[in-house]
Amino acid sequence: MNSLLKRFFAVLFTFILLIGSSFTAIKAAEPSITFTDDPLFMYSGSTQTVRFTVENATEVTFDDPAVYGDVTDTDLELTMKRHGNTLAITANEGAGYGYMNVYLDGSYYGELMICVYDDSDGFELLDIEDVAVPVNYGNLAVYASTEPLKASYVPVVVKVESNAIAKPKSLRMPAGLLEFELRKPGTTKVTISSGSQSKSFNLTVLPEGDYAQYVDLEGEAYTFYIKPGESFKIPAKMVSSEGTCKDDVMTFKIEHDSNESGTVTLSSDGTVKGNKIGSVDIAIYTKRGRQAGVTVNVAEAPTSISFPEDTYYINQNGDWIIEPYPDIEPFMPFEVPIVYTSSNPKAVDVKMVENYPLFTYVGPGEATIRAAYKADPKIYGEFKAVAFEAADPTKISAPASITLYPDFNGEIPLEFTPFKSFHEITDMSIADTSIAYIVGAGNDWIFVGGLKPGKTTLTIKAGPKASTKVAIEVKSGMPASENCINAGESKSGSYSSELTELTDSFRFVKGKGYALDIYKMFEDDLGYDGDKDLI
Repeated sequence: MNSLLKRFFAVLFTFILLIGSSFTAIKAAEPSITFTDDPLFMYSGSTQTVRFTVENATEVTFDDPAVYGDVTDTDLELTMKRHGNTLAITANEGAGYGYMNVYLDGSYYGELMICVYDDSDGFELLDIEDVAVPVNYGNLAVYASTEPLKASYVPVVVKVESNAIAKPKSLRMPAGLLEFELRKPGTTKVTISSGSQSKSFNLTVLPEGDYAQYVDLEGEAYTFYIKPGESFKIPAKMVSSEGTCKDDVMTFKIEHDSNESGTVTLSSDGTVKGNKIGSVDIAIYTKRGRQAGVTVNVAEAPTSISFPEDTYYINQNGDWIIEPYPDIEPFMPFEVPIVYTSSNPKAVDVKMVENYPLFTYVGPGEATIRAAYKADPKIYGEFKAVAFEAADPTKISAPASITLYPDFNGEIPLEFTPFKSFHEITDMSIADTSIAYIVGAGNDWIFVGGLKPGKTTLTIKAGPKASTKVAIEVKSGMPASENCINAGESKSGSYSSELTELTDSFRFVKGKGYALDIYKMFEDDLGYDGDKDLI
């Protein structure tokens, strides 16, 4: 009997060894690939090679690299060429990061991260805010940054004080994307460094639980207004996929106070009481960190609202748009909540978008636009809005002639028919550019300048039909003005300290008095070095 038991246990032991060796063989047979650089770091506008080694697979293929993030105005582009077990990755002049999918024996295996950066102008690692995340998230990505942004994916060395709490994906990662494996609840210090630079932040792994994913501000209002002595509660609500946020709590903190302190009193539940005129920024936190922010302005109600223009114009092509800027009395050091309404939305419609009015052309006509203080609609201002159909001008009205002087400019006002027609000047030219020249032009004016005595003609065209001509005569001497002294003329009297561009406004003649006084007044600009003749 004993011999039979011995033989049974011997067979059983052998069987267990065979099973164990089979599992080992199966595990060892899993395909894998190893890159000499993972992540692959490369300079913007360069080509970088990376070698790979494959085990337990007969075939390895790669997708073309895909870009996941750009940090420059130039869109990042990545291309790959394979030469045996070597890949040549080329990046254009952009900067950012991407991934290249890897397949072993036809099955997806993983990816190679490609980080492209430009540190040719140097860079500065920017501060990183503390981070908190539940352990059940499994992994965490922290988005750091640099100045300038084009260096965001420069390699940095990552050190975690407690790998038992969180472990970095790699000891060398891009500054712009730090990835960690979350292991157990606790707080650990993370430090990233590059050369002599280093930045640290606290990474807190929270126990598994129901935490807020974000904070919702009811009505998406981020700016609030109260009077001194008034109170209100910030309408913030924690939101979770579980719907309860039972393991979380909101806290509120004043980040900035225009009066340095005392503008408001902030309670722990988010109730704000206005104390004096000013503005504060309040941050909203959960256990996971800063989630949102609001601005609270404390001010007395305005006494009046007005506009610099009585009438504004709009057409269907967007050549004329309405962008009113109200004058608020008394002056407020911040935006005041104004609600705009239209008396005739069939001509001009207006909608409030993030506290700003958006005016839309609907059809020809007129409307009275009322801008009312949101907290007290009895305080309002109004202007007229005229909606008209855009059309090419059929006529340009301008003065028949203009007189200029050498080195002086003159303005030619323009009017177009039909009223407020689309009047982009399509062509303007001067027949003899040695006598006069075009200084510049706007929607309803042209500036011309004189060069030498003589006569010439300015031709103006707008659209396919409208054109006109203006005769230009440039006379010698200077325009008659008490701010000017013509050649051969003497003048005395007072002068204004506002006269600064003397080279354009004066010609000096040999003599004393007014001209010499002005010359002395601006001696630094004109190089006056004592008693000298003026020419």
